[in-house]
Amino acid sequence: MSAGHLSVKLFAKEEIVKSGNKAEFLKCDVTKIADCQNVANITKEKFGKINILVNCAGIIYRKNTVDLPEKDWDLAINVTLKSIYLMSKYVIPIMAEGGGGSIINIGSGWSLKGGENAVSYCAAKGGVWNLTRAMAID
Repeated sequence: MSAGHLSVKLFAKEEIVKSGNKAEFLKCDVTKIADCQNVANITKEKFGKINILVNCAGIIYRKNTVDLPEKDWDLAINVTLKSIYLMSKYVIPIMAEGGGGSIINIGSGWSLKGGENAVSYCAAKGGVWNLTRAMAID
């Protein structure tokens, strides 16, 4: 598992272990190729296979097109959309080796319709919707 806040990580790991399962937390910047590769490879080494990938990283800037700086646009797209491509790219082959698995990409109501002052988020979540459909076809 990779998550942003230490308290969330510790709580989730404790709950997973209490239920009789194994859990491991790995630091991952989902915008970086090397981090995504490492998380996939280390998970395979520790657990032998990957059954489920949940992609839910996202950033929302409450700004319109004119007011949103390009650097914020790029970060929102990279974290919210590109991260799904990167994590899936490195996890899918491991899932295939292990006999299959499931990928869950977290969308939003704004995946299908726009929202006020959320141009980068709406664009990224719309991309998540169609990326997920294209991945399912493949």
